[in-house]
Amino acid sequence: MSSSAERARRLAVLASREDTPEHERTAAALQLARIIARDGVPSTAVDEDDGWSAARSGGAELTHLRRKVAALETIVEHNAEELRELRAEKADLEARLGAERGRGLRGTMRP
Repeated sequence: MSSSAERARRLAVLASREDTPEHERTAAALQLARIIARDGVPSTAVDEDDGWSAARSGGAELTHLRRKVAALETIVEHNAEELRELRAEKADLEARLGAERGRGLRGTMRP
């Protein structure tokens, strides 16, 4: 199995485990989607039990996988947008807090 295929397999396992923290599952799914988009579904000779055989055979399994990848990409994009908004809000709040502290210090200092 190539290193790309092995990495894809590890990411698939990580993304599918329910005990993996949600942010790690999302990151793993996004990395897996990128590998599949770049290299396609791994086509190395592997055992039937590795989970890739059904996807390589095409049909409903591959369609289902593509839909899941698209859904995960949408979730990741949404999370990234929300994170950008939260960071902007945090920066605004920090700026306002700094301005309030500055005014408070200037008001208490006498020449």
